[in-house]
Amino acid sequence: MKRRPAVERRARELTLKAHLLESQFDLPLFERSPNGRLKTL
Repeated sequence: MKRRPAVERRARELTLKAHLLESQFDLPLFERSPNGRLKTL
C-alpha cells in the first residue's frame, strides 16, 4: 500500500473545499475538462 504524497493530499483537500464553497454559494468555480481534471474558470 503506497502512501499518498502530502502535496497530492493537500490538492485534494483544496478541491473539496472549493466544491463545498461551490455548493454553498452556487458558484461554478470549476468546470470539468475532457480528461476528467478540474480547471479554474
